[in-house]
Amino acid sequence: MLYLVILCNFMLIFLIFALSKINYARTLMSILNKENLKLEALNLSQKYQKTAFWQRGWG
Repeated sequence: MLYLVILCNFMLIFLIFALSKINYARTLMSILNKENLKLEALNLSQKYQKTAFWQRGWG
């Protein structure tokens, strides 16, 4: 009976750990996706600036 109680406690701890790990991964992916969007926007603006510079010409 004692072993069953210990096993149930470990299962509860494992469940909480697994759920927190999933939330951590989702949060990390969300942050990385936001950073990727910022980098893509920065790259697009730099491409636009280069294109605008060459369209203006040298003088």
